[in-house]
Amino acid sequence: IDKPSMVQLKIRHPNLTGLQPPSASAPVPPPPHFLDTLEVDFNGQPILKASLTFAITTDPAFRFFFLPVEEGVINIKGTDSKKNNFSHSHEITL
Repeated sequence: IDKPSMVQLKIRHPNLTGLQPPSASAPVPPPPHFLDTLEVDFNGQPILKASLTFAITTDPAFRFFFLPVEEGVINIKGTDSKKNNFSHSHEITL
C-alpha cells in the first residue's frame, strides 16, 4: 500500500504585520508586508489553496501530505500584500 509523503514548503519572506510598536530607531512602524495567497497544484489539479493574513510567521513553512499516482510537476505560486508574485515548480518522479 502506498503511503502519502509529507511535503514541506519553506518560503523566505519578511511577513511584517505593520503592528510593531514605534521605537527611538524606528519612530514609524514599517507598513504591513505579508503573504496573502498560496496555491499548490500537481499536473494542473489543485492540492492546496490558502488565503493568509499577517499572522503567518517570518519565513513560513507549510506542511501537507500528498500521494502522487503518476509522475508530474508540482507548481507553487503565491502573492503578498504588496502584490508581488512568486512561483516555483518541482518535478515529481515515482
